[in-house]
Amino acid sequence: MTNQFFFRILFFGLALFAAADVRAQNSTAEFAALLAGISKEYTSTEALLGKMKVEEKQIDARKARLDQEAARLPKEEAALHQMHAKFEAEQRAIDTGIKKTYFDMGCRPNQSTTDIPFAQRCNAMADQVNARQEELNSRVQGGINRVKKMQADRQKLSNDTLKWAEDVKRIRARIADTEQLLAALNARFNGACPLDIRKATIEEIKLKCGNVQFDGARANLPPCPTQRCREFERFVMPSENRRVNPLTPVATPTSKPVPDAVRNTPQWQALDRREQELTAQRTAVQGKIAEIEKNLREGKGNKGEQQVQLVHERQRESNVTSQINVVKVEKESFQLSMERTPAPAAQPSQPVR
Repeated sequence: MTNQFFFRILFFGLALFAAADVRAQNSTAEFAALLAGISKEYTSTEALLGKMKVEEKQIDARKARLDQEAARLPKEEAALHQMHAKFEAEQRAIDTGIKKTYFDMGCRPNQSTTDIPFAQRCNAMADQVNARQEELNSRVQGGINRVKKMQADRQKLSNDTLKWAEDVKRIRARIADTEQLLAALNARFNGACPLDIRKATIEEIKLKCGNVQFDGARANLPPCPTQRCREFERFVMPSENRRVNPLTPVATPTSKPVPDAVRNTPQWQALDRREQELTAQRTAVQGKIAEIEKNLREGKGNKGEQQVQLVHERQRESNVTSQINVVKVEKESFQLSMERTPAPAAQPSQPVR
């Protein structure tokens, strides 16, 4: 009877030990699978970050082309002004030269006369006047086309610059979020297993990281919104320490106050002074435009000269407005680069030797 009781107790103890060993093996396998999943997610996210940084370089390269175009347009505008002055001088030369000679000869367009020699002289002179005028008109039309193209190029530069700034915001925000995610994934893996997160296999994790005692300290891990992280936290954390709200992307505001740390920098102050100077220039130009338009409405002064001046002033207004837009974009980009605090680089731990 005593021996039977002893064997029953021994059998029951062995059964409990075997059950506990099975539970431990299952727990280790589940834990290793979770860490292996985090490792895989880390490497795929890191590859995605590499693609984002390539895109960031491509976006940055567009800025150099925009700067080149911004430097070209004022030169083109100056050349057009010179060309316009040259055309006006040539037109005056025709009016005071060959065309004046035509009228001084007594010739008139579409006149009728019975004096054949006189008619022949007038027709020959008219042909010369018309040839000179048509040749000049052709070049003037080419100049008008250049002005239209310059205006279109200026508008395109403004649109492309704004698009560039939006793309900079977008890619930098994505990079910052991805770097935060990598840091969160690495914090979970590194806190539980001293292996290289990029190379760890399930077998290595079971061998070197299977017997881990969780004390709830990982409740302070950085936010991580992925399913892998949520599974890991449910496995290793007490229920009262589990996260409820996953990480949500931080929305980039369209406009916000400029911090003093940005406003007090020499770069920002230089850009701010430049914007104020350009705004004052535009206000002055708009005042001239309003004055010219008023004179035209009231019939004051030379109408032809005022119309030419009005075109020039409107071109100046467009030019200054484009420069203001570029400065605003540069200020916004500078503020973004100053305020951006990159997440700590994820440093995978080295294997324990």
